[in-house]
Amino acid sequence: GAAAANILGGMFNRILKLYWLVPDYFPDSTIKYWDYRMVYDIFDCVLASCIALSIRMYFRYQEQQKREAALLLEKSAAELRALRSQIQPHFLFNTINNLYVLARNKSDKTAPLALKLAGLLRYVLYESADKTVSISKEIALIKDYVDMEQLRFDEDRLRLSLNTQVDNSEQPVAPLLLLPLVENAFKHGASEQADEAQIRIDIVLKNGQLDVRVENTCAETLTDQPVGIGLENLRRQLELLYPGKYRLDVQRQQRLFIAHLQIEL
Repeated sequence: GAAAANILGGMFNRILKLYWLVPDYFPDSTIKYWDYRMVYDIFDCVLASCIALSIRMYFRYQEQQKREAALLLEKSAAELRALRSQIQPHFLFNTINNLYVLARNKSDKTAPLALKLAGLLRYVLYESADKTVSISKEIALIKDYVDMEQLRFDEDRLRLSLNTQVDNSEQPVAPLLLLPLVENAFKHGASEQADEAQIRIDIVLKNGQLDVRVENTCAETLTDQPVGIGLENLRRQLELLYPGKYRLDVQRQQRLFIAHLQIEL
């Protein structure tokens, strides 16, 4: 089909030259219809067809690439929503359990804890739906969470240090990236220790580089690294949000558990 079309195109090209192009523009020249030069006319049609086909294939390829990119983006967004939705019940169940223990013991800390929980849930359920939030909001979330957790412990049961150093409080960052690190320190650190527990949280933002280090003491009897759904969930979110721009190291040194997160924002 394509070969026949090119041959017919070459013959039509020859007719145009015979009755129009040559007589009008080159009157001193002679031309014959059946001539070896018809091969050139056919070749011109083949060349034009190849160029047109190449252009068409290029634009089709570009459209296909756009569709695949859109589908991949949609898939990543759906997966990210699913990951964040996992954080919400996970966080909620842990906190409600803490609230239940205090209420059962008729502790005076029950009401303050419930108030803190309401504020935290408002952030986790609504504000965190945004693509990014300011780093100041994320730090405020961490401070509220730490205050809420501290209500569960006596002063001699937990020694906590929270240090922040931020050169741009409005720096955009994906929400709920710091909470799993801090939550893990309480869940697998302070909550599982009979003696005094220690937690140190350092959050540094400098020139668009976010550096978060969370250290907590842990029980000697713990044989496996205390990496639960929170940190695994966090790692997957980082792969989707900051591919090639983050580093998350998790290690245990005797009775000390260290989570170190670095992100190029």
